[in-house]
Amino acid sequence: MNPWKYLLALQSSLRFTDTRHMRILILLITSLLLFFSCNPDLDKRSSRRTDRLIYQTFEGSSYIGDKNYTVYLPNGYDENMVTRYQVLYMMDGQNLFADSLAYGGPGWGLDKVLDSLVASKSIPPTLVVGIENAGSCRFGEYMPEKVFAALEDSTKSKLAHRSECAVYSDNFLKFIVNELKPQIDGSFRTLSSAEHTRIGGSSMGGLISMYAICEYPAIFGGAMCMSTHWPVSLTNSTPEAGWALVDYLGKNLPIGKKWYFDRGTEHLDSAYKEFQTAADSLLKAQESLTSDTSLSLVFNGHGHNELFWNKRLPEALTFVLNQ
Repeated sequence: MNPWKYLLALQSSLRFTDTRHMRILILLITSLLLFFSCNPDLDKRSSRRTDRLIYQTFEGSSYIGDKNYTVYLPNGYDENMVTRYQVLYMMDGQNLFADSLAYGGPGWGLDKVLDSLVASKSIPPTLVVGIENAGSCRFGEYMPEKVFAALEDSTKSKLAHRSECAVYSDNFLKFIVNELKPQIDGSFRTLSSAEHTRIGGSSMGGLISMYAICEYPAIFGGAMCMSTHWPVSLTNSTPEAGWALVDYLGKNLPIGKKWYFDRGTEHLDSAYKEFQTAADSLLKAQESLTSDTSLSLVFNGHGHNELFWNKRLPEALTFVLNQ
């Protein structure tokens, strides 16, 4: 979308019969220039806004297809034009805010939980970017690619039914780091350093969040991994994949980051105990990691869905979003 094409077309269509026409042209040119200068990435997104939720599409990625995402603006963002905000990137953006967009039941209600925690001064105001998953290609997008590539062919064949696409999580993370994050930092008042940038998700979204901070420690300062799906399969038939993920974490664990993990004890979460216990041991073994920089919680009776993750959000957000 080139503003100069509009200006040339406008100029050729108008005939200057008096000063009034000239003033109209100048006003229109000024308005167009202001519009485009304030929206440098319009070629890359379409947008609509509902209250403090902005629904956008990143178009023309060099790494993946078009990607929908939602930006949550903290209360007071529009009134205070000076303050900059830390950012939390979240997976499964369809499920985070509006129940009407969520699949498989109600959403997380993330915006309501954030507003409540900020109002009680439990967390600082935070801007959230909820990145929608790829639907039938969700497994391919969220499965840590380097770990998957190293698995035995027999294990890969057991997981083949999980996705209609090949595993491409490395490109997905390149999209976030090289395209989406620069756009967010350029369009909103953010604190862009790793110290003020977090990433999080649940289930496979927890796995890709763990993978992201290991692959890009200079970009992300903390990860919120809820009900992290270590076994990878839905039937716990590939424990070797879970141990490969734990092994990857041990070999690539960055120092000085903030980690939040949790798990329930029911349904899919009941298969996480041994893997999560091993991951927790790795975190505690790091000399620079103490109870102040890693937290792993167990919620008895909790299963694997948005209702339970909503109940656990206050503990998770309070830990991971405080410096």
